[in-house]
Order: sequence, then structure tokens, then C-alpha cells
Amino acid sequence: MNHRLHQPVPSARRWVPVFRVSLGLVVLATLLAGWGFSQTLSPIRKLQGWRIFDMFEPTDDPKAGTNQLKMMLTGSEAVPLPKSIYNVSNMWLGSFDRDGVTNLLATAPQSFVDMNERVVSSPGSLHIETARGQLSIDGIGFHCRLTNIVLLISNQVETLIRRQLVQASGAGERLGAPILGDPSLTNQPIRVLADQFLYHQVSNIVVYSGHVRVSDHSLGMTCQQLVLTLNTNGGVEEIVALRNVILTGGTNQSRAYGDRAIYRITESAESIELIGAPAHWEDGPRQGFGNRFVYDPRQGILTAPEKSVVRLPRGQLIQPNLGWSAEVSTNEVASVPASATNEVVEITAQFMTISMPSTNQVGRTMVASNEVVILSPADESRATGRRASYDSDTGLLVLSGDASWESKGRVMQGETFQFDRSNQVFRVLTNARVRLPLASLGSSPALTRLFAGATNAASSQYIEVTSRNLTYASNRLDFQENVLGELRQMETVLGTLRSGWLTLHLLSNKVERVVATDEVRMRQLPALNASSNLVEKQLESEQFTVHVSTNGFIRQMVAETNVLVRQLEYPSGDLPPVSTDLRADTVTAWFLEATNEVDRIVARDNVVIEQVSGRATGDQAVYSRAEDTLVLSGDVVLESPNGLLNAPAAVLRHFGLWPGKLGRIGVPLGNSNRPPPGSGSFPLP
Repeated sequence: MNHRLHQPVPSARRWVPVFRVSLGLVVLATLLAGWGFSQTLSPIRKLQGWRIFDMFEPTDDPKAGTNQLKMMLTGSEAVPLPKSIYNVSNMWLGSFDRDGVTNLLATAPQSFVDMNERVVSSPGSLHIETARGQLSIDGIGFHCRLTNIVLLISNQVETLIRRQLVQASGAGERLGAPILGDPSLTNQPIRVLADQFLYHQVSNIVVYSGHVRVSDHSLGMTCQQLVLTLNTNGGVEEIVALRNVILTGGTNQSRAYGDRAIYRITESAESIELIGAPAHWEDGPRQGFGNRFVYDPRQGILTAPEKSVVRLPRGQLIQPNLGWSAEVSTNEVASVPASATNEVVEITAQFMTISMPSTNQVGRTMVASNEVVILSPADESRATGRRASYDSDTGLLVLSGDASWESKGRVMQGETFQFDRSNQVFRVLTNARVRLPLASLGSSPALTRLFAGATNAASSQYIEVTSRNLTYASNRLDFQENVLGELRQMETVLGTLRSGWLTLHLLSNKVERVVATDEVRMRQLPALNASSNLVEKQLESEQFTVHVSTNGFIRQMVAETNVLVRQLEYPSGDLPPVSTDLRADTVTAWFLEATNEVDRIVARDNVVIEQVSGRATGDQAVYSRAEDTLVLSGDVVLESPNGLLNAPAAVLRHFGLWPGKLGRIGVPLGNSNRPPPGSGSFPLP
């Protein structure tokens, strides 16, 4: 007889077609059942050339022919045994559809056919082949009960599916896998190995059990049991892998572990669900843990619908370092130390989706939502938010929804954080807030001096800066718009700084320069001075710059445009405060390197020094700490209740300027202390 082979059945997944098409066993069992129950079976020969067959029932379809062969079972020899049992040698079974197309071929060197019990069995080998040899099943020892259609292969089960069957089914096109397009892989089969194989028609299930292994160039799996649930058309409805499930990527380092894996497929979707306590996946240095993961092979998306943890290499991210201490490596925001290659960042959330690499997407993306926590054990940092997204191609990690970061007492908050590895930028967008313990500034006390006028910081003091946005990149930290900086002792404010913009320039992660611009307002709140009076200090300008030495002390301060330096001293009792103002276009102060005390101050252009007791103006004022004098020059005008004096220059003695004590300006006209004309030297009373 000439046999025409049918076209392959469409498959759902590279290794799924094994199960779907292998269910040609359904056809085998059904035909054997028909042979067992049919009243029309007729033994044509016995012993030599033994065979039996079954015919299709007649139909009313005029296109259907008559005497259509449904199944034929033959043997080169059949030896009759007691109780209607035949020992059949070289068994050959063929099944056909109404068009004469061969559905299935099965062979066994030797088998026993029990006509009364309706059982076919053998301790020997069984070979089943279908779809032009593109699918085959082999095993040792089989037992097929025809009453309820149960087929068992008891040992050394091996299922092979040729790759052409996957390609013909359309799965290769859907998966977009270049593997399937590689001519060198055309003849490489997908292999399923197991200790046993069971098909049960009533339950409509197929079970591989015992050391189950599925191998393919692009996917592998091992488990103890693989259960296939079939639909009414004989296709796969669900596949469940049980006990010690391991999924592996054939061309990469990805692996997944769980107690159970469930594969589901419909016309519009398919998914693999991995369940464990916890389930665990690895993709190179990346790892994930959770009770449940769901993978969509069509979209290449992994979903964790319950609380889960993902670990990423710390070197793939950048994180803020707000310590600026000497122990921190250079440019940590712009590059991660080599030691970070073995360190991890742990991301926890109630829900996650991860897009895996594909033909059109090399990298991975991840979105985490609900109670997001990011931990970095290396720097003892912790970040939280309502949503996080990560793109491994760009290295961009975005944390949003009341984002917060803290490490060793340092705190950063904002609506959104952006960690941009590719552009080496860290941003806080909307309502940025940074809180730093002064002790964390290490050998950089410049900010302490700037806010408090002192170099020694108490352990309970900290600096807090708020602004609309914050950017940290290229050795530069920018607080942008509506900047407010505060020095606090516990909850008590000791000093403030307000400006439109504040920039900290860093060198080797230590503060090198501080620049405040746009309506700069600084204030040191009242504190006791050496005379036990409360003293408050203020500074206003359009731009204020602080230059810091390598030892962390202030080297120079420069205030520019509409500068006002004011000191208010509150005497004891009910006396009103004594106010001293210094106004100029520019004020520059130099500091002693060893003590960080003011050494010299120069005010230039439109200089005005004013107290309630007097007023002095000039083009330039130079203060010397060593001489404790203030030299005014350039059309000097001195005013006091006692009179008015014009001079090219004037020297005011015993005059300490901010930061430090301020003396009163007084010009005693008409007394013995008046200098000779033109000398311009006036000692204070």
C-alpha cells in the first residue's frame, strides 16, 4: 500500500511540539481500542503473515469512499497462546484517516496481544513515528489497555522532534528565534527523556515521569514529572512540570528553579508559570526570588505577581555618595569601584515585570511597583518608593513616588530619583531634600563654617538642604530653584541659606567650591559671643562663592552684587540690638589656613559701613585681623552725631568684622584726638 504522510500539527513552543504531536499516541490508543471493541474485525491470517484490520464506519458523505481502511495490525508471525493470547513477532501498526493519509506508524520486535483482556504489551522495545519521521517515541517495555485506553511505556523513554516540525508549525516565526533560521540546526532534534510514559484517554492526560529531561538548543528543562492536559482536539491545553523543576537557557547563562512549572497556551497567549518556596531564576549575575514567576514567551516578559526580590550587579548602577570624606574613591557618582563588580543591589517589590533579551532588544528592562525597596549592602544604603524602572541598555534606574534614599545617617528625598549610568548623572526631580550629619563631612568642615561660623561640629548637628530639583554629575552637585539650606542642632535651626541656585563643586569627592546665586540670603541665628551677648549675622548678595582648601577649611569667600553684611548684637537686659552693616558691590574675605579664622577682608565699590552711632563710606575698605583695623580709601566720608568729615582715607581701629566682633564707628570731631589735616587717621573712642 502507498502511504501519504500528513502535514505537521501546529505547535506552541520549541519543546512543546514534542508533547502536542507526540499525542499521535492518542490516535494509536484510539485505534487499538477500535480494534479491541469492533465487531467487524476479521483475522485474515494466523501464524504466518498474521494481520487484523479495522474499517471506517460508512457515512452519508457522498465524497467519502467505501471500505476505507482505518487501522491495520500485522506481524511476521503470530503464535497462539492459551486464553486467546497471541505472541506477535515484528509487530507493525498503521493508522489512516479517511483520505488514506497515514497518521501513525508503530513497530515492536515482539508483543503479546490478549484478545480477551484487550491488552497489547511487551517487555521489549516500542517505536512510534509520525509526521514523516519528524516525531518519534521510543521506549522499553509497554502495556496498552484498550478498555479505558491507557498506554504505559515503562523504561528508557525518548521522544525526538525534528526542528522542521517546529518551523512548519509557525512557532519558529512567532518566537523570532535566529536559531530556527540557522541551517546548521535544521537536523538537530528536540529531545525529551524520561523513565516512564503514560497516556490515559479518559483523563485526557499524558505523563512523563522519572528524571524528565527536555533539551533544545535554546531551552532546556529537568523535573521529576511532566503532566500534559489535552483538549478535546488532542492538542495541549496545559503542561505541568513537578518537583525539582529547572529551566535553562541553551545559549546563555539563564536558569530558573521551582517546585512546579505550568505551561498554558491559547490561540492568543501562552505562558510559563514557575512556582516555588521560593522560585528562583538566574541570568548571569542577575538573580530573582519569589513565590511565583510568570513568563510570556511570545512577548519575552517575566512577571512576578507577588512579592519578589531581584539582585543586580552594583556596577550596573550609579548611586549618590553624599559623604565627601577622604575615604571615598574619586568620582564615585561617575564610576563604580572595581570591587563593586562582585557586589549586588537588591530590589524588592510586590509586583515586577522584566522584559528579557530578544532579537529586537538586546538588553533587559524591569518595572517594579508597590512597596519598592532597593538595598545596597556595600554602602549600607536603602532606597524606597512606589515604583522603580530599570533599563540595562541605558543603565537608567528611575525610582518614583515619594522616593527616599538613606545611608549612614545621610538622607535624600524627592518625588523621583534618576540613576543614569550611561550619562553618569544622578537626579532628584521635584521637592528635593538632602540631610547630612556634620560628622559625615569628614575632613571637609567648610559647610560647617559657612552655616555656623565655627569649625567644630557637634555630633547632633546636621545640614538639611531643600530645592525644587537636584543634579549630581561630573564632580558637581546642583540644587536648583528655591534653595533653602539649614544647619540644625537636633530640631533647633542655627543657620540658614536661601538662594535660587546652589552648586557644590567637588574634587576627589571633597568640596572644592560652593557657589550660591540669585538672591542669596545667609543667616547665622543668635548665639552667645565672648561678651555673653547674643550675636546674629546676616549676608545678602546676588552671588556668593566659597573656595575650600585641600584640608577642608575655607580659603576664601566672595560676595558679589548688592552685598550686605550685617551683625546684630543683643545686649543683656532690655537694651535694643546694636546693628552694624557693611554694604558694597563686592566683598572678599581670606581665611587663615591653620585656624580657619578671618585674616583679611576687602570690600570694593560703593562701600558703606553703618551703625546707629555713625556712618562711613568710600570706594574700598580693607580689614586686617592682625592690626585689628579697617582702612577706608577713595573719597572717604565719615558721619557721626558729632559732625562730618571728608578725607581721601581713614583708619578705624579696634574694628572686628564678620565673622567676629564689630566695634562702634565714632568720629570725635573737635577734640585732642583729631589727627592732623590730611592724615585721615581717626582712633575710635
